[in-house]
Amino acid sequence: MVASWELEGTIFECEDEHHLTLMATHLNNVIRSYEGLPVTFYLHRIREKYHDAFDANSGIPFSDEVTRRYYQPINEKPFWRHRLFFTVCYAPFSPLGKKAMKAQPYGKRKAALDDALKVMLEQPGCAGFDAVPLYDDAAGDV
Repeated sequence: MVASWELEGTIFECEDEHHLTLMATHLNNVIRSYEGLPVTFYLHRIREKYHDAFDANSGIPFSDEVTRRYYQPINEKPFWRHRLFFTVCYAPFSPLGKKAMKAQPYGKRKAALDDALKVMLEQPGCAGFDAVPLYDDAAGDV
């Protein structure tokens, strides 16, 4: 089972040292909450181009011309942004456990898989990171 979240929030260069230490401690606690479980964590950083534009119309021809000339070079050249993703890989069943699961009736297998999925998707600590899941839990598309 694999689940990923995009970690949003403020740029770390803008944060004070105390807040960064708090966030690092918080992340360590999230990782420690999986202690004893067969999990692997991955952090992914994606650097990508994006365009941002400012479109304003004041109705004053001179102001509109100054604004257009000022923002034209900005609109032509893309910006760069970094996106951070946190992925948890969870293997709830051992190879022997998987074989035993195949012998179980459908209802027991489904209940065991649902329980394993609940354990994996419990992220009480990710809220502090403005984590956005890359799946649609409300629609049931996990």
